[in-house]
Amino acid sequence: MFSKCVGRVAVMTGLLAIIVFGAFFRCAFALPPPGDVDDSGEATLRDAVIALQVAAGSGLEVNVLADVDADRKIGIGEAVYVLQRVSGVQEDWGPDRVVFDVEWTPETTVISESMLDLMKSADTVDDVYVFDAAGVAAAGLDISEGRILVIYNTVFGKIDSVAQNGTDLEIHTAFAPLTEAISDGVIAWDYGVEFTADKIVGRSPDGRRILPRADELTFSFPYGGFTFDIKMGLGGDTSAVTITAKKGVGDNITAQFTAQGTLHRFRSRDLIEIRSRKLDAFEHALEGIRGDLTLELLVAGSASDSLNFKPDLTLMEIPIPLVIPTTLAIKIQFVSQLKTPIDGSTNIKTGFSFGSDLGVVFNGVDVSANAQIGPYQFDEESKTIGASSPIAANFGIGFPRFELGIGKVLIVPWAQTAFLIGGSFTPFHPTCLIVEGQFIGACGINLAVLGELLNRDFTFWNEKETFFSSDTCP
Repeated sequence: MFSKCVGRVAVMTGLLAIIVFGAFFRCAFALPPPGDVDDSGEATLRDAVIALQVAAGSGLEVNVLADVDADRKIGIGEAVYVLQRVSGVQEDWGPDRVVFDVEWTPETTVISESMLDLMKSADTVDDVYVFDAAGVAAAGLDISEGRILVIYNTVFGKIDSVAQNGTDLEIHTAFAPLTEAISDGVIAWDYGVEFTADKIVGRSPDGRRILPRADELTFSFPYGGFTFDIKMGLGGDTSAVTITAKKGVGDNITAQFTAQGTLHRFRSRDLIEIRSRKLDAFEHALEGIRGDLTLELLVAGSASDSLNFKPDLTLMEIPIPLVIPTTLAIKIQFVSQLKTPIDGSTNIKTGFSFGSDLGVVFNGVDVSANAQIGPYQFDEESKTIGASSPIAANFGIGFPRFELGIGKVLIVPWAQTAFLIGGSFTPFHPTCLIVEGQFIGACGINLAVLGELLNRDFTFWNEKETFFSSDTCP
């Protein structure tokens, strides 16, 4: 926490209460670099030559997962990509790659993309799906209670009730682990998250999907006595972020918190491997999380309360293009704790710049942290704290806060960076003024939907910095 000065209130109760210790472990991701057809760990001219030989029918053994154009083959496309990459024409960002190679269990019914017109309606909130009964019969689909139902990019679950209403079949599904649907298989992706309208879906505060405007997503809502205004830009490589929370009306603002900065594009790299109906491996990596934020805390008058804005607001949703509905969501957690007398005031402004990788690895037995803190920097811009009696004020956000889920079930309930600023002042016994900041990386995992009763929380790092401490502090 921060200092032990009299009048200090604990900071980040909301964020840190969910964080426990974690181990550090780095490993190579299962998907090879794009174009690395010989599995050497990098794409080189040798890979281009091998790709051309394979295209000519040489029969050489190559790693098909190095495919760059989603045709599940190694050939001309990979050779061209590697040559462009080596020559500098192709940028480091790389192509999106998705692998979905599975064997369904006999108890599974799959509604493929070409069969979606058999479905009349889909209520993914209450898990109710209505089909044309005659069409289902003509297609020879077994939609009966107890079976696992997979509807292309819509739902995955176990059928727990089927009712015929005239010409319609009304089906309700419930939770089922993925290992009941897949006996063997590999699901993997290396997906570039860019801030564009074709990759980002917005969510309203009540959970409805909204189409983003060409340039930004906006949210305004009340919570805990505060009024929130959030803007996230769609600038392609970057998203301009502005977050404001105010308490009070008009000129009588007793507390205001702001965060303004930039979030850069990043990559989601994941693997799910199932063997003999058991999860054999799972890897989740968010690579290249970079950005900058300026946090400002402004408190005036007798503001004494706490706020823990729960992360139930989805700022952005990124659907991963798989057969089963898989989504990466960007959320936010917001906390503050204030203890300010009527004549007290606080104004702290601090800048952060950061880079990091977040993730976890399951090796078939246990789960380990898979994260790396990158360059980061605290920049104090201003501080003013004063009162006739002890005063303390803290403000923090968990942002960006990521969730990864299959359907409505989360595999990674959160993976986030968190930023805090705060200060405390006591005017006597002795006088003490302290201003501090923290940068935290944390993650949680729950593998129930993948067939493993295992959940764990990790703290990747917790870096603290004291911007100012008066000589009179004990």
